[in-house]
Amino acid sequence: MAIQRENLRQILTLEDYTVETAANGLKALDALQNGYTPELVICDIMMPEMDGYQLREALREMPAWRGIGFIFLSAKASKEDIQAGKSYGVEEYLTKPVEIPALLQAVNVSLRRLQEIREAEKTRNEELFRELFTRVSHEMRTPLSIITGGLSLFELESATSPEIKQYLNYIVNGHDRILALVEKVRHMQEAQNAQVPYVLGVTISVSEIPQIFENIFKKRTFFGRYTEKDVVFNVDLADEDNSLNVNPKEMEMMLEEVLENAIKFSDSTRAITVTGCKTKGNYELCIEDSGKGFPLQAQEDLFKPFFQFQREVQEQQGMGIGLAVVKALAEKNEIKLRMENSDAKHGRFIFSVPIAQS
Repeated sequence: MAIQRENLRQILTLEDYTVETAANGLKALDALQNGYTPELVICDIMMPEMDGYQLREALREMPAWRGIGFIFLSAKASKEDIQAGKSYGVEEYLTKPVEIPALLQAVNVSLRRLQEIREAEKTRNEELFRELFTRVSHEMRTPLSIITGGLSLFELESATSPEIKQYLNYIVNGHDRILALVEKVRHMQEAQNAQVPYVLGVTISVSEIPQIFENIFKKRTFFGRYTEKDVVFNVDLADEDNSLNVNPKEMEMMLEEVLENAIKFSDSTRAITVTGCKTKGNYELCIEDSGKGFPLQAQEDLFKPFFQFQREVQEQQGMGIGLAVVKALAEKNEIKLRMENSDAKHGRFIFSVPIAQS
């Protein structure tokens, strides 16, 4: 038994598999309970303390282990034995003595099939996730439109009581934040589902970018959180005579999200610097905050939906989808987007936007 197990380990190791062994089912279960999670288990049936059937059932009972592949390798070779073994939902049932090519083929096929199942499940989960987002976004817009209509009946300027006016402002700002969230979800869905990444001929001039930032600060949804008085804002753009291949409205959405992120993670000065220049057929637009930068892992995670860096410290509001929207819109417009730390250790977002051919 031990020799066979060691031979099996050596054969699979020579095929570049990482292999761990256990003397019986109980010891294998103990390894699993201590955090070892293999992709595939090759298991005998007749073993002391816990046989192969019992180990297989233990794996099926735990949700975290149900994705582990399972192959029986047993001397029980009758037709009834094989049928009984396969009834446990295993990937393969091999009988001893097994030829090495047959063993390797069974392992390869099982691992490939398990990978296909995982990819199919991931795709399905992503589809369900998108469908949920779409439905939630649609359902929220209807009551929000009713609230919008109701608020329009009030003239905030005509409210005589300061207290009433204050409460109405709270309602308006809360409404605008929810509406902005719904719009983020919608824009991310539209960008991810876009069949045509970019509409040819739609451009903006580099010289228009400062005006875009002015528009952002004037928005009520942005104004409720930050104003130009709250931010030390510097813009220094070179090569302003260039036009960029990007949807103007979507460029504004991307810049608004990145600007809000930069303000959020800046120090108390809230100094934001925007620079830009032409480089290798693209225009690099950089937005740099005055914060402490981001760890490498966070730089990779920032664009994932629902990721919120240091939420427990920053007490952030929202769902953490703003930068995911930026990434989706950037891909739609064929813009290369990256996040890095500057020489001064501040965080900065860099858009590499295609320059329109004259």
